[in-house]
Parts: sequence; C-alpha cells; structure tokens
Amino acid sequence: LSQLESLTLRFLYGYGFKFPLNLKKLTLFYNKQPWSEISTIGKLPKLEVLKLLDDSVVGEEWEMKEGEFPSLRVLNLSNLFKFRRWTASSDNFPRLEKLVVEWCPDLEEVPSCLGECPTLEMIEVKWCDESVVRSMRQIQQEQMDMGNDVLEIIMEYCGHA
Repeated sequence: LSQLESLTLRFLYGYGFKFPLNLKKLTLFYNKQPWSEISTIGKLPKLEVLKLLDDSVVGEEWEMKEGEFPSLRVLNLSNLFKFRRWTASSDNFPRLEKLVVEWCPDLEEVPSCLGECPTLEMIEVKWCDESVVRSMRQIQQEQMDMGNDVLEIIMEYCGHA
C-alpha cells in the first residue's frame, strides 16, 4: 500500500488505521472516527484532497494542531451532525484552494483564519446555519482586503444573516 495515492473507506469503525504516506486523496463515509483521528490524517505529507462525509467523524469539536494538512488543496465536510466547533490557525491550510461545507447543521462558524489563506479560490456552503453565513461573509471581506478578488463564495439554502 505504500504507493497508494487515493483511498475511499466506508463503514470502517476501527481506530488507529495507518494510512499510506503517499496518499493524495482520502474519502471517508460512515466511519465514526473521533476528530483526534482526523488530526492524525493531517500529518500525511502529500494529502491534497480530504472528504469527510456522512458521519465519518463524531464529536462536537475539531481542534486542529499546528502544521497539519501541509499540502491540502480541497476539504469537503458534508453531513456531519453534532459537529459544532472548528478551531484552526492560519498555518493549517497553506495551500487550500477549495472548501465545501454542506449539511453541517450544528456548526457555529467556519474558522476566520481562512480569511488569511492566500491560495483560496472557492468556498461552497450549503444547508448551514445563519452563524456560518456570517463567518463566510467575514472571510470574504478579509480576502477582499488582501486583494483576493478571485475568491468565489457560493451559499445555498443557508440561514439569512
């Protein structure tokens, strides 16, 4: 598995799975991993695309650690219930280009540090709370203040702020 670059896991409930270091794309469905396990995934040096879908993680808070996800370009968080708080810093996403947050009804906000991400091109938010919409508008303003006029923000079926 050392040469494996793309992996999709469904219904794998065990913890401590060792992911190949060359992994570039990882998709998880219904895995019910704790957020701390996702931090372990964040240490994969070549990971470019991470999709956490349909209860792939459980818990209320994702507290990212310094230096995680050094190569991540695309992050998709979808159908994650009871996920409320997401804490990150500006060094967590040095290469992030696209963020999708879809049907995370309990999420309070998207980390404001995304406003400092120089590579960000698109944020897509669907079926999220009004507070998420407010945080998205703040990020959009910070990006505009930095001179990033290419950032596209798509908000559908969200609360109105």
